Amino acid sequence: LAAFRKITVKPIAAVVLTHHHGDHVLGTTAFVKRGETTPIIGHDSLVQHYVDENGILVELQSIRAAHMFGAFLGPADRRDSNNGIGPFVGRGLTAFVPPNKTFQDRLEITLAGVRFDMKYVPSEAESEIALFLPDKKILLSAEVVQDHTFPNVYTIRGARYRDPLQWVRSLDVLRAWGAESMALQHGPPVLGKEEVERVLTIYRDQIQFVHDQTIRYMNKGLTGQEIANVVKLPPHL
Repeated sequence: LAAFRKITVKPIAAVVLTHHHGDHVLGTTAFVKRGETTPIIGHDSLVQHYVDENGILVELQSIRAAHMFGAFLGPADRRDSNNGIGPFVGRGLTAFVPPNKTFQDRLEITLAGVRFDMKYVPSEAESEIALFLPDKKILLSAEVVQDHTFPNVYTIRGARYRDPLQWVRSLDVLRAWGAESMALQHGPPVLGKEEVERVLTIYRDQIQFVHDQTIRYMNKGLTGQEIANVVKLPPHL
């Protein structure tokens, strides 16, 4: 919010919670206080998924996540580094405010004079939604695309199962918008229609390739570890 205030003093028109993961919802009260009427938009399933992951599973996932993201590394090891998909998460006040406006498949809405087309795109998270600004041709891809890295199809912290083919279908939804720029939640923006299409297509095909080849080698009788050793991405991916 302090960074936004260097640009504008306009009030917060709305908050969109793209999915239920803690690093995407636990800063809500920086923008909206409990009891305010500011629209907080999210998918119908967001609150239930948030409760599931941050209730009975929170201790297990927190311990695993600390290893996954290098939280126990010392200053020397953390210097000039990051947690893999962004800066190390700092300590501070965390507070979740649930959405007061939800939808199931699609929401077309105008906020502060800006048109948004929001769609449900389960992928990295089951509660994921992406946003498209049709007048600007800007895609807010949420975490359907996690930066210029291989998709995090499986997470060692033990998060909810991620269906790779469902993720592929959601990437096809993003591709169909024909965006001319794409803002990522983990990573730098992608500029130009051709580059957006290239990134989305490669990301999609990486997941499809690994899924298909895994099934292929399962049918040949290979074990999981053997499959991990033989499935290699082709050069264009």
